[in-house]
Amino acid sequence: MPPPPRAAQSRFRRVASWWPLIAIFVAALGLRLVYLAQTAHGPLFDSFHTDARWHSAWAKHIAEGRWNTDRPFFRAPLYPLFLAGAYRITGDSFLGARVLQHVLGALSCALVGLLGARAFNARVGWVAGVICAVYAPLIYFENELLIPSLAITLFLTMLLFLEAADRRSTWWNWLAAGLLLGMCAITRPTFLALGPVVVLWWLARRLPGRGWRLRVRDTAIFTAGAVLPILPVTLHNRINGGEWVLISTQGGANFFIGNNPEADGKTAFAFAPLRWEEHAEYVDNVWWASRVNAETLTGRQMSEQAISRFWYEKGLDFWREQPSAALKLTLHKAYYLLNAFEIESNRSMYLDRLWSAVATVLLSSEQCPIAYPFGVVGPLALVGLCWRGRGRSVVALLRWVVLCYAVVIVAFFVTGRFRAPLVPVLAIFAADAALRLMGAVRAREFATARIVSFALIGMFVLCNSALFGVRDIDFTRQAGIIGAAYREDGQLRLAQAYLAKAAEEAEPENFAAHLDLGWVELQLGDNAAAESCFRRVLDVVPQMTDARSGLGAALLEQGRTAEAREQLEQALMEIPEHATTLLLVARLEYQAGHAERAEQLLDRARMSGAQVPPGWLAPAESSPAPETQTGVP
Repeated sequence: MPPPPRAAQSRFRRVASWWPLIAIFVAALGLRLVYLAQTAHGPLFDSFHTDARWHSAWAKHIAEGRWNTDRPFFRAPLYPLFLAGAYRITGDSFLGARVLQHVLGALSCALVGLLGARAFNARVGWVAGVICAVYAPLIYFENELLIPSLAITLFLTMLLFLEAADRRSTWWNWLAAGLLLGMCAITRPTFLALGPVVVLWWLARRLPGRGWRLRVRDTAIFTAGAVLPILPVTLHNRINGGEWVLISTQGGANFFIGNNPEADGKTAFAFAPLRWEEHAEYVDNVWWASRVNAETLTGRQMSEQAISRFWYEKGLDFWREQPSAALKLTLHKAYYLLNAFEIESNRSMYLDRLWSAVATVLLSSEQCPIAYPFGVVGPLALVGLCWRGRGRSVVALLRWVVLCYAVVIVAFFVTGRFRAPLVPVLAIFAADAALRLMGAVRAREFATARIVSFALIGMFVLCNSALFGVRDIDFTRQAGIIGAAYREDGQLRLAQAYLAKAAEEAEPENFAAHLDLGWVELQLGDNAAAESCFRRVLDVVPQMTDARSGLGAALLEQGRTAEAREQLEQALMEIPEHATTLLLVARLEYQAGHAERAEQLLDRARMSGAQVPPGWLAPAESSPAPETQTGVP
């Protein structure tokens, strides 16, 4: 039989080269779906905290056709838009949204393989893709309603178009790369810092037949592409807020979180008191806290942009007034970025080891001396970043991208979630370093292997060390998170056990556990214990309307009607449309013989998002506490 034509052989090789990437995608997706199935049985699956809760609430409002249109965006809008689309497709299904995010995550693993193959060689790409496929923190973030799943996919696709532009500089490659950078920026504005890096890299290149003017044209197309997704966001901010805000106004608050005398470089919880009350409309607690604190400190009302500038200036004041402390804090943040431990931002991902075998195998415990996977991938990646002499010219761009994005993270504050976009690129350098080291040993290049091994050991010790409190976990807060999740799931005895432990060990200012425990005790019928919990919260945060409403409910259940009315009326003065308070006051009014007034209050409660059960105004003697019937705090 004659051999196949050369064109057919070439086509076969091209097709065959895709099979490893397809295998990586399938294996990565399968592992992620197993992880999803395992965590679905845990209490935290449908319980969202801080960022995840806000993303979900905002996305649901968008899916319903409602926008917050009275001010500039506080957070970048693309991820909530993406999540709203997922909700429209899946019918507000958290499971469906997570499946979609895991598909993006598996696709990102294949994109890593492709980028590694084009920047270095096929083996590097395959190994890097496998690293990302089994990288537990990436799987965890895809399993949460958080930004990394979308941001990483966009980021890797942008890098692939830049690699294509490096091979063949066409206007469509540059335009696509620019568009993707703009989409990254309206997902997380820190990606904007990569724009100048790309421009300088390309302008500094010396390319035969690609003179100065052509390279300037390429960068102009790239810049125009980046502007296109950002422009509608900027116009929205101008039209709805009256201010020229490029993307969002959260930057000032985040900068202050990581640059102030009380900052530790990795914790955001102490920035400002959170607003816990439930509303019919989406309320971003970080936005609310940054506004309240800024206006309290200045004694005047401020625009959104002015609030962001205020917090930037407060952070810069720290640098001007205490430069040595600021520099020390920055060095700590650089250490946290390189450390293998995954610093929490919403909750500790190590909790997933309690109900997922995948997490147990692929993610070390918080006490393990070797904090894998980053404890292994990180040292290899650092060696690979410094090991020159192999790969295409685009490798230099990848190095500068890693350095630039790392500097941006350190400038604010460090968490595992903020580091996640760097992981796929670091996996490529880690794969290259591992393969080159093995190649040096096989080739008996022992001098090279010895130097690299010493460097690798040094990086390994650095990444797996436990200095400056990097591994400190607020176990009290984690117990409170699990307890709150059990409460939402209706498993009140389990919730009581976890919340009581959290409340017992919590510092006085950590009121969240007492607040949740108060509602659980109320549901279980221990009204005196509930009263005690709510009073402890109000001792710390007198303006906590949710606690005041709970106190009114506890007093009402004890028959102390006058005291209950006093607390509930004060709660309504603080937040007139607080749903639970409206329900409780409606019951008081009905018992006082004011049926018409009670019905009006019930209508307001419904408009505020409450579901009013039958017989609420005239409950039986053995009726449960308000929290049990309404389902709203």
